[in-house]
Amino acid sequence: MTAPLAFARVAARQQVRRLGERAAASAETRRAVGVVFLVSLAVWWLQALVIPLASGRDLGTYLGDYVQLFQAHPIDLGYVLGRTPLASLVAGGLLQFAGGAFAEPVMSVLYAGSIVAWFLTARRSSGAAAVATALVLLLYPGYGILFHELSSDPVFAAAFAGWVLVLTRVLLAPSTRGFAFVGAGMGTLVLIRPGNQVLFLLVLLPLALRVPARVRAQYALAFVVPALALVGGWVVHNGLRYHDYTLARGANATVPFYRVFVTDKLVAASNGPASRDLAQAVQHDLLPKQPYRAYRITLHDFFSKASSRMEVDLLTLSDRRKGWYTNYRWLRDVGIEAVKAHPLAYARGVASSTWGLLTQPVYRSPAASNTAASTAPGEANAAIGEGTLPKPSEGEPIPAAHEGGVTTPDGSIYTVWTSPTEHHLVFVHPGAEQRYNALHARMNELASNLPDRGGSPSLAHRFNQLSRWFPPPVLWLAVALVGLLFRRPKGVLTLTIPGVAALAVLVLSALGLPSEPHYSVPVAPAFVLLAAGTVFAPRRELAARSWRARLPKLVVPALRYAGIAAGIVAGLWAVKHYVGTIDGYLDSNGAPHDLAVFLRAAADVIHGNSPYAFQADQTYAYPPLLAFLAAALHPLGLGAATLVWTLLSLAAVGLALWLLGVRDWRCYALAAVFPFTRSAIDLGTIAPLLLLALAAGWRWRDRVAAAAAATGLAIALKLFLWPVAVWLALTHRLRAAAASVGFALLFVLVPWAAIGFAGIGGYPGLLHRLSSEEATSSYSVIALAVRAHLPEAVGVVLSIVVAGALIAA
Repeated sequence: MTAPLAFARVAARQQVRRLGERAAASAETRRAVGVVFLVSLAVWWLQALVIPLASGRDLGTYLGDYVQLFQAHPIDLGYVLGRTPLASLVAGGLLQFAGGAFAEPVMSVLYAGSIVAWFLTARRSSGAAAVATALVLLLYPGYGILFHELSSDPVFAAAFAGWVLVLTRVLLAPSTRGFAFVGAGMGTLVLIRPGNQVLFLLVLLPLALRVPARVRAQYALAFVVPALALVGGWVVHNGLRYHDYTLARGANATVPFYRVFVTDKLVAASNGPASRDLAQAVQHDLLPKQPYRAYRITLHDFFSKASSRMEVDLLTLSDRRKGWYTNYRWLRDVGIEAVKAHPLAYARGVASSTWGLLTQPVYRSPAASNTAASTAPGEANAAIGEGTLPKPSEGEPIPAAHEGGVTTPDGSIYTVWTSPTEHHLVFVHPGAEQRYNALHARMNELASNLPDRGGSPSLAHRFNQLSRWFPPPVLWLAVALVGLLFRRPKGVLTLTIPGVAALAVLVLSALGLPSEPHYSVPVAPAFVLLAAGTVFAPRRELAARSWRARLPKLVVPALRYAGIAAGIVAGLWAVKHYVGTIDGYLDSNGAPHDLAVFLRAAADVIHGNSPYAFQADQTYAYPPLLAFLAAALHPLGLGAATLVWTLLSLAAVGLALWLLGVRDWRCYALAAVFPFTRSAIDLGTIAPLLLLALAAGWRWRDRVAAAAAATGLAIALKLFLWPVAVWLALTHRLRAAAASVGFALLFVLVPWAAIGFAGIGGYPGLLHRLSSEEATSSYSVIALAVRAHLPEAVGVVLSIVVAGALIAA
C-alpha cells in the first residue's frame, strides 16, 4: 500500500501545482478582472445574509454633518466642522435617496471595487501575487465586516485601494500627469478622513526617483498642487462660511491630548504652565458643578480617572476660557507638556496602540435588541458621593458630561443640571430648539433607512470567531519581511510604498488615540499586498544553476540576514527593557539598589561626613572617589539620577567594546541584553565604569601613563581589582605597574583627604564584616559551595585553590 499512497500524494501535489499555475496565468487576462469583481459581489451579498448593513462607527456624526452641510446657518457646528465632507456625503446620500434602497448595492460595489483594485495592484508583480491577494481579502472577515457598517471606514478603505492602484502605476511609469492624479487622490483621502494628512510625507517620493533634478521637482510640484488645492479649498470654505479657517475642528484636542489625558492619563498640573492653568480651570469651573459635585470627583480623580465624558467637558471649557476660534490650542499645549514630562510613558503608549492596531481583529457588534443585558440586583446603584446614586455606565466616573457637547461659537446652547443625574439643554435664541430637534429628527429618519433585516445571530457569532482567528496584519508584515530578506523580489518600491503609507496612517492614529481596529483594517490590504508580492513576485536575480550548486550562496546570505535579524531583535529588546526600567524608577522617583547606596554616600561626603557605617546590604564599601563622582547626580533626585546613571552605564559598555576593537553593531545590541549586563545596569552597579577603565588599560597597555591611570582609577573605584597591577608587572610592564599603584593611592587618598580621612580607621574592619556577611549570598566560589551543601570552610579552601589556579594560568 505504500507505493500507491506515495504515488497518490505526488499526483495530488502535481494537480495542485497545475491548478495554481493555471490560476496565475488566468489572472493575467482581461476576463480575470470581471471574475474577481463578480466573485467579490457574491461574497458581499452572502455576508449580507448573515450581517446586514448596519450603523458603523460614529454614523450619527456623519449624518449630522450631512444634514447641515448645505444649510446656511447650521445649529450645531460641531458636526460640520468636526469632519471633512466626503464620508458624510456618501453615508448620508446613500440613506437619503430612494429611502436607502441604494445603500447596500453601492456598498457591495465599493467592496468589490476595492478587491479588484488590490488585485490589479498585485498583478503588476505577478499573477500568483494577484490571486493570493484577492483570495486573502475575500476570506478576510474583518474586511467584509467593514463594508457592512456604514461610516467613514468603508469609504476610506475603497478610496485607499483606488489610490494605491494609481500610485503604483505612476511609480512604474512616472509622469507629471500621473503624479497630479496621485496628489488629487491624496487630497480626496484627506477629505474623507482628516488624519490622512500624514500622507503628505509622500511628497518626498518623487524626489527619490532616478530622474534629472528638474524632473523630480516637476513631479513633486504636480503631486502637491492638486492635494493642496483640495485640502486648502475646504479650509477656505470653512473660513468663508463659518469664519473658522480649519480643516476639521478637534485635531488639536486629539494628537496628543486625547492619548495623554484619556488613554495614558499623563496630564498633571506639575507638567507645565498650560497644565496648571487647566487644573485651575477644572477646579473652578467643573468640579463644583454637577455631576462632578454629586459624585465627589476631586482634581486628582479628574486626571487619574480621566474619561471620554470628561474630555468632552474640556472641549467646552477650552471654548469658553480661551475662545471658540482658538480650536483647542490650549489642550494641544497641555498635551505637549504631558509628552515632555513623560516621554517614555507616552512612547510606550504609542507603541502599545500601534501593536494593537496590527494585531486586533474587527468584530461585528450584535444588534441592540440582542445586547440588552439585565442588571443584577444591587448593581444598578452604588453608594457614591451624595448618597445612593446610579452607577455610571461604561465604567465612566460620571453619568454624563457636564456640557452636552453642542458646539456653538457664542455658547447659546448649553446644559443645565437639575439633579445629580438629570439635565437638559437650554436654547438662548428663539427657534433654536425647534431647529435642533428638527436636525436630530432628520438624522434619526435617515438612520431608520438602514436595512431592517435581522440576519443570523448564530452565524454572525461564527463570523466574529473567524475574524478573531484570521491572521492579523502583523503576520502579513512578518511574511513580507522574510520575503524581502530572502527572495529579493522585483518591484520592491511599488510593493513597499503602500505598506509605508499604511503604517504612517496607523502610527498617526496611535499618537492620539487608543487602538481601534477600524483604523487599521481599511489599510490592512497593503500588508497583504506586500506579503503576496514578496512571496510570488519574480526575483531580481534568477540563478541558472541547481540548488545544490547555489547552496553556499544561499547559506551565507541566510546567515547574514539571520545575524541582522538577531541584532535588530536584541536592539529592540534592549530598548524595551531599559526604557521600561527607567520609566518605572521615574514614576516612583526611586533608584536601583546600588545607585541608592552611592547617592546616600554622596550626601555624606558633600557635608564632609564619613559614608562608612555598616547597614547590611546597604553598606557603602568603596573608597570615597565613587561617592564624589555620584555627588554630581545627588541634586537631580532619585528618578532623574537613575536615568542619567543608566545612560552613562550603557555608554560605558559601548565605549569599552569600541576600545577593545569591536566594530560590529550587532555585538553592541547583544551586549546590552546579555544577562550580566542587564543585571549590572538594573542594579545600578559600578561594573560598567570598571569595564570601561579596564578596557582603556588594555587598549593602551603599552603606554605607561595611560595604562597606569586607567588601572589606578579602576582600583580606586573597587579595590578588588588590585591584581590588574600585578598583571602589568608579570607582563614585564614594570613602570606601568608601579605607576598604577601611585595613581591608585592618589585616587584613593586625595578624595579621602577632602573629608578629613573620616572613617579610614574603621574601613578595613567594615570590609571584613561585609565580606563575612555576604560571602554565602554573593556570586562567589564560597556561595556556590554553600549552595552545594558543603561547609563554608570547604568553600573558603576551594576559593583559594581556584584563585591559585587562575594566578598560575
